[in-house]
Amino acid sequence: MTSYVPEYLKARNRKTVFDLFLHERELSRAEIVQRTKMSFPTASKAVDFLISRGIISEIGSEEPAGRPGRRRRNLRFNPSAYAALALNFEGSMLEVGLVDLAGQLLQYEQHPFDCFHQTEDYVKLTPLLQSVVEKSPCHVLGVGIGMPADIDSQAETVVLYYDRQESMIPLQRLFGPLLQALHLPPFYGNDVNLACLGEALLRGGPRETMDLCYLTLGTGFGAGIMNNGAIWLGGHGRAGEIGNTHMGPFDLKAPLPPQIEPLETHINLQALEKAFGVNLLDDPVLSPDLENRMVEFLLPGLVTSIYNFSFLFDMDQFVLAGAVPAHLPGLVARTEQEVNRLLSHRKRSVSITQPGSAHCTLIGAASGVFESTILSELQG
Repeated sequence: MTSYVPEYLKARNRKTVFDLFLHERELSRAEIVQRTKMSFPTASKAVDFLISRGIISEIGSEEPAGRPGRRRRNLRFNPSAYAALALNFEGSMLEVGLVDLAGQLLQYEQHPFDCFHQTEDYVKLTPLLQSVVEKSPCHVLGVGIGMPADIDSQAETVVLYYDRQESMIPLQRLFGPLLQALHLPPFYGNDVNLACLGEALLRGGPRETMDLCYLTLGTGFGAGIMNNGAIWLGGHGRAGEIGNTHMGPFDLKAPLPPQIEPLETHINLQALEKAFGVNLLDDPVLSPDLENRMVEFLLPGLVTSIYNFSFLFDMDQFVLAGAVPAHLPGLVARTEQEVNRLLSHRKRSVSITQPGSAHCTLIGAASGVFESTILSELQG
């Protein structure tokens, strides 16, 4: 009698093996069985599927250590089997990257670009991106696009805010002609959410159990939240707006505008410039004393927000990125130290680290492409 394996179980097994190769790079079938707790036939079917797509390859065999017997064939991850074009609109610049399956940046360049929703600028951009795709050493699966804005994936719109007014622009209007010229499927995302995806890809290991909070502090303060391997978007795709939270209790009898001061206005680049007369984006040379005073200035807001986050989301893995920590090297370690000092009374602790790459948003944009194309195929 032929056994029946539901498609979702096949998909999960394939993705589990893929994630294992992201972390280990070279394994035998026996090691896959041992690590995943799958049966040998189940693991072999997942492996054969990945071999058929060129994602892993057999590289020879070796005799089991300490005893004669059947020689086992070794398998190696092939990150160059596929790549993705990745775009990140950052301030007045556009970052362009070509990223392989392992999250390695094969090509990187920057170009002036005033505003991602100025459609006329894409005419100049098209030949450049076409050249990157044509010269790619790997088969390019799609283009991932990161933007400093909320994305409503159901309505296929980008949400912009001007003077507290909300404006929704169809993604097709912005990127349709460009995508038509590139002949590539798109993956869109908020830049901080994509950075969280990129960090997860670089960390490797099983994604389905990964919990991670990626914080970025610059002109604003935002968070990308990963729960059980998936980005948590919230009910309207706007989760992670930690910079809009409030530090203390409201005075319910006071007028609204003066008392509602978002957290980010106390700890962002503008707050530092107002307090110390220094714009970190000008790359100033900071004395140790000034750097330390800036760090101490930021700690109350940062520590309070991460402390609350750790309880609210039951999360202990944090990344602190952005222009502010990039210019204040001691900020990450001091923040972790103070958060853990406060958490110690509850027998809890957190890890707060720097990002695994300066280009996590590009890597995450590529990861989104992989998940929606070749890895989507793995899922059914």
